[in-house]
Amino acid sequence: IAPTRVKTIEKEKAVPLPQKDSYTANRIANALHPEVQHLVISDIIDRGENAKSFVFAPDKEKGTDALAYFSAGQYITISLTVGKAVLSRPYSLSSSPKDSLNGRYEITVKRAEGGLASNFMLDQWKIGDKVEASAPLGDFTYEPLRDGKTVIALAGGSGITPFVSLAKAISD
Repeated sequence: IAPTRVKTIEKEKAVPLPQKDSYTANRIANALHPEVQHLVISDIIDRGENAKSFVFAPDKEKGTDALAYFSAGQYITISLTVGKAVLSRPYSLSSSPKDSLNGRYEITVKRAEGGLASNFMLDQWKIGDKVEASAPLGDFTYEPLRDGKTVIALAGGSGITPFVSLAKAISD
């Protein structure tokens, strides 16, 4: 069988495979799980003396045409350069997952005493600044096939962002 197979293969003309993006499954996977998302700050909402919400839109100039969809309870990792330090910090998405379909993410940042990233973001970021972020990550999500209809959620971190996001998803 092997010699016949080799002869058959040698008779055929080599044809390059289609580009990976020509497959629908690959296009969907790339939209849901981009390696990096280029964002631009479109709004800043003051949440008091020590916190702000930052609203992001896709940075089309850098190649992000749409934001990856997320589930309530997920987070994005923000990449920062502060002086010569390169940092990455995860932040829960405090907007509704439906907002991502309209090109909007929101995170809320609370000042941490002595915190390099939070202090930089709260003191330096302004509307129009460009930011790099990961695709949405995390498994702190509501899955109706797995989870009960009644949900009791306790959240930690800088406030109730994960709980608020989860409540928005359930009510949506």
